[in-house]
Parts: sequence; C-alpha cells; structure tokens
Amino acid sequence: MKFGTKARRAVLLGILTLAVLAVFSGCEDLIGPGAKTEVTVQGIIDANYITALTAACPGVTVIDSVPDGNGKTTVFFRFSDGGIVECEEGEGYSRGVWGDLTFEVNGDGSVTASAPLPQFQGDPPAVDLTDSQGESFWDNTFLLYGLLTGESQIAVDYAGDEATVYTKIGEEENMSCTCTVDAKTLRIKTLYEGWNGHTLTVTTADPAGTYMPPTRAAAELGKAAEELRTLTYHVHLFGEEGEYAFRVPGSWEFVLGAYGDISFYEDAGLTKPTENKIPADGQDHEIWVSDAKG
Repeated sequence: MKFGTKARRAVLLGILTLAVLAVFSGCEDLIGPGAKTEVTVQGIIDANYITALTAACPGVTVIDSVPDGNGKTTVFFRFSDGGIVECEEGEGYSRGVWGDLTFEVNGDGSVTASAPLPQFQGDPPAVDLTDSQGESFWDNTFLLYGLLTGESQIAVDYAGDEATVYTKIGEEENMSCTCTVDAKTLRIKTLYEGWNGHTLTVTTADPAGTYMPPTRAAAELGKAAEELRTLTYHVHLFGEEGEYAFRVPGSWEFVLGAYGDISFYEDAGLTKPTENKIPADGQDHEIWVSDAKG
C-alpha cells in the first residue's frame, strides 16, 4: 500500500510529535518539578528561616559537623505554644530550651531544669529564634556567610527533585559554598563551606508528625507537658519583693537561677531552710527566697 505526499507528511508529523513528547517526558524526571522554581540566594534564605520551616513541619533536625576535633552536634527545633523550642546534643551532653526554662538530661536520664530570676537575667540570650531576621546560622536561619553575602555568585544544577547551588565569594577560589536544596521548596538538605570544611545536614519531619526526635532532650519534650506542677517563689532580694511561678514537669528537678549570699526557706517566717533544688516528686511547691539572715 502506497501513501501519497500528504499522507506521508501526516505520518512524519505524528512521529515527530511523539518523539518530542517522549523526549520532554523523559527530561521531566531529570529536571524535576523544582526546575520551574527560580533559585536565588534570597529565595533560599526566605525558605530556610527556622520560623518558616517549623511552621510547615512538626520538627526540624540539623546535624552540624565541624572539623578539627569539634565533632558533631545535633540540634532539633519544633514550634510549640507560640515559640520555638530547641534541643541540642553533642558528645556527653543533651540540653534544651522549653518556654522560659532551660533543661539538661543528666547521665542517669534524670532532667534538671532552671530559670533565672529577673534580678539575675544578665545579658539577653544570644539567640532569639522567634523575632530575629539576622544573617547567621544560629540566628533563625540555616544559612551561613557563604550564601548571605550580596557579592556571592551562584550557579545551579538540577537533578531530579534536588538543586545543587554553587556559590563563590569574590575572586577567592577557597571562599566557596555548596548547598543542596529541594528544587521545589528551596529547603536546604545539605550545606558545605569550602574554606573550613564545615557541613550541615538538615532533615524535616513528615507532615504527619511521625518523626522521632533525635536527641534525648527532644524526646523529653514529648512528655514534658503531660503532667505539669506549679513552683511558686516569694522573693525578697536587694530590698525588692516579688512573686514568681514556674510551670515545670513533675518528673523534672528544678533549680532557681539565683546566686550570691541568698537563702531558701520552706516557710514565710524564714525558719526552715531548704536547698535550691526542688525534687522531681510531681508536687507543687512554695518557696521563700531572701538575702536576709533567717
């Protein structure tokens, strides 16, 4: 059977159409859906604020690896009760921040929490994760200097659902940074600084929240709010009086952040001295604190 010119053209056009569709269909897997998202330094910064990540995920884990014998530190973030809780674990320690409390998981598994009185606040915290828009890793964003300077030159390679971002600062070859991000959301997966060998690995929990916290302190957060007790302090220091109440898990010890020639008592008459450590007995406590001699 012979085809006419028009028929042959129609067949050839159909074959070409199928070929083009096949090529682009195959490239979709190679390029990935994220290729349609423009990758910029500012876009990566905006997508990786801790506040932005914890708003979208139940938990965020960062493994911070520093060479020269500093080892690895695992940090876990979670948004809870209007703020961000942070837990950090390294060699020989596991600690965290929960509301106004700082706490540490001891070697035997017990937990000791503490909070300072206003008279002993001292310098403000070095990190304010909820308000700061600063430009450093521990200041609400996962990005470091290599991706934050306006002089950075970037190149982007796509592969599947990832985009690898190469940055170079000025003309110095050793001042470079490589960052792997999700090609669609721009969330950082890994980051490597060429000038010091510093690396980060970032993992976000799945939306269902089936993620197991990776540190002992983070595991404590899961049960911290199950059974709270109230610890009330009547304070008379430096000629000023005040009352302070702390909500603390019943299974945590508590130490008040007060130092100097200060005494703690179980009664208002200051006749029954006690230690500055409330045991993990699950009970409410009322304590009097004074710099006067009982």
